[in-house]
Amino acid sequence: MANVKIGVNEPNVITTAIAKESIKKLSLFESDNVCATIKSTEVIIGKYLNI
Repeated sequence: MANVKIGVNEPNVITTAIAKESIKKLSLFESDNVCATIKSTEVIIGKYLNI
């Protein structure tokens, strides 16, 4: 597992734990632009693609 922290208008941060395999599949790197979908029991991480 790995922790992913998402900055949301200083000083707020969303932190979630996701599998390292998921980080690799999304090709997530520090400072990537991402979005978070928040449900009452989970947080879903998505990555914005530069197309």
